[in-house]
Amino acid sequence: MKRTKRFLIGLLAALGVFFGTLGAACNDTDNSSLESSSSIEADTHVEEGATQNLRYQKIEDTEEYAVTGIGSATDENIVISSTYDGLPVTRIESSAFTDCLNIKSVTIPNSVTSLGYKAFQACRNLTSVNIPDSVTKFESSVFEGCENLTSITIPGSVKSIGSTSFFRCSKLESVTLLDGVKTIAANVFNGCRAMKNLTLPETLTSIGDNAFGYCTSLTSLSLPDSVKTIGYRAFYYCESLASVTLGESAATIGVSAFEGCNNLQFKEYDNQNYLASKTNDYFALIEPKNRELTSYTVHNSTKVIANAAFSGCINLTGIVIPDSVTSIGVNAFEYCENLQSATLPNGIKTIANYLFFSCVNLKNITIPSGVKSIGTYAFSSCASLANVVIPSNVTSIGEQAFSYCESFTSVVIPDSVTTMSYDAFSYCSKLESVVIGKGLTSIARQAFAYCSNLTSVTILGDVKTIGASAFYKCSSLTSIALPDSVTKINKNAFSGCGALENVTFAGTAEAWNAITIVSPWKENAPFTKIVCADGDVAL
Repeated sequence: MKRTKRFLIGLLAALGVFFGTLGAACNDTDNSSLESSSSIEADTHVEEGATQNLRYQKIEDTEEYAVTGIGSATDENIVISSTYDGLPVTRIESSAFTDCLNIKSVTIPNSVTSLGYKAFQACRNLTSVNIPDSVTKFESSVFEGCENLTSITIPGSVKSIGSTSFFRCSKLESVTLLDGVKTIAANVFNGCRAMKNLTLPETLTSIGDNAFGYCTSLTSLSLPDSVKTIGYRAFYYCESLASVTLGESAATIGVSAFEGCNNLQFKEYDNQNYLASKTNDYFALIEPKNRELTSYTVHNSTKVIANAAFSGCINLTGIVIPDSVTSIGVNAFEYCENLQSATLPNGIKTIANYLFFSCVNLKNITIPSGVKSIGTYAFSSCASLANVVIPSNVTSIGEQAFSYCESFTSVVIPDSVTTMSYDAFSYCSKLESVVIGKGLTSIARQAFAYCSNLTSVTILGDVKTIGASAFYKCSSLTSIALPDSVTKINKNAFSGCGALENVTFAGTAEAWNAITIVSPWKENAPFTKIVCADGDVAL
């Protein structure tokens, strides 16, 4: 009996510690940017009408205070003081009220400019909160899990709403964002299953990944013309969503942006699903209705092709895209294994990342003259693609943009190109000649690595740096002429060039000896000297 009594006493003590720890999560916040010496119980320090005994601390190196926790307050309706000891309260600190289940409403004064990370996370009984237009910083997860919050208005002073700020606020019915808000980050309203009313401002430009995922009560959506980017799964499984009107500036529609919106009414044309703008019924091509066909005709008024629109359409053999299209999303034609030709519109400025990735039978493509950038992996693994003309307006070539293009025999990089990322032409096993234009000052890491048939490299400009493994295992390269602008050669730049016997340098021997060379830089390459303008340098 005594043992049982001692056990029960010990158990009750342990539970007291456990629940005391849970209480601390609501009551106490520590932050190194706050002066710990100013953790003082609130009473006459706060203004009249404010909740007594909240915890405030002075923000280090400022004449301002932050509210950092519930302190010993027991009020259900929290009124935060605008001043403490006569100084302004400007911040609600990270996790200040996390898991404070007693709170039903919060009044935030217009002195506050910053809402910290998880400031009110999991205040499950919170039903009402005001956000004054003094707030400019809205960090992540501020109201995450406030499952009884029913409405919110975000003032225009908040330019960006932090990720997961209202994640799983399952009773949130009405959301109003006022003019000034520009960005909704990832997962901000994900899981707000009660949301029926959504008002978006004309200043909004970007809707993040999963921003409105599982908002299952949302029935209609009209995006302002200012919105340019709709993220990955932005409206994923909004099962009641029946009507969407895009803004006229929409340029990027993320992969699976409307996946699971089973009641969404698309416009249909030639077995493809489209979403309308206010003035164009076929503004954006979202996806094929039937992905098994061999060809499609894109509507001649279409402006945007969504990310991954035709990804994995393995039967597709050819497609003509009208000049009305100004934006083609990333991954739009990746893994179209039987695609042999594609006509790109003249209005596009960018070849998107992974646009034709692994289109192994693509033989012909013309890059429009107005294109300025070629994205990451844009044509990577297009093993049948013959020589491509890079237009003179292109300024950047992304990483692995043309890697594994095993049918390339020659490449001319125009003078306009100033940036070329790593592996841009690596593993082009039939590539024989390369001309590097005047715009490049650096040959990127592994830019031409494993181009085993490369025999001719012409460098026209003032290249300063040759990247690591830039010509690694170019086993057929017999000679190369380096300009006098070169100041650094990185590791393995010419390693594995088993036929390279003749290397010339346009500068003097003294200039060559001043070059920073990272060893090993020429392993298994047979050349033993550098032929300089005024004599040879033995290696």
